[in-house]
Amino acid sequence: MGVKLAESIGGMAAVDNAVYVPISDAWAVHRYEDPPRPGLYALTIANGETIWEINAEQPCDKGGVKSDGQCVPHYSANITVTDSLLLAGDQEGYLRIFDRASGQLLWHYYTNRDFDTVNGRTGDGGAIDAGGAVVADGEVFVNSGYATFTPGGGGNLFMVFSTVNANK
Repeated sequence: MGVKLAESIGGMAAVDNAVYVPISDAWAVHRYEDPPRPGLYALTIANGETIWEINAEQPCDKGGVKSDGQCVPHYSANITVTDSLLLAGDQEGYLRIFDRASGQLLWHYYTNRDFDTVNGRTGDGGAIDAGGAVVADGEVFVNSGYATFTPGGGGNLFMVFSTVNANK
């Protein structure tokens, strides 16, 4: 990948002849000789060749700076793959779903905000880190609010998304 000290903090996934790697490489935290390249990478297992790569979006450039003034959109949570999808959450609180074969972004959702919850309380989203999304029985489960080393901030949400009728 051409990066001397890229960090893969979260878990990788392998399917068929490809390995999918989330890279943190956080420029606000570490200083390397080479420029940081946080993002998601799909590599051929046999030879390490890049199948596709997705650079982490930079919400600082879009006015998305948090109250603490930091902006670190790196992928350090575990990623999840299915037969056709790759799910990845980032430190800014975005959950994104990509086409596993091409890397094309199919869907995204911003979780780093307040939510009305099913129990009537206000839930506070935050960064998606550590454990990644779980896909089971037509639903996606994700925790939003990891606080350690996270400029996106802590929160307290356990979110469930239904994939039933998602294409309608």
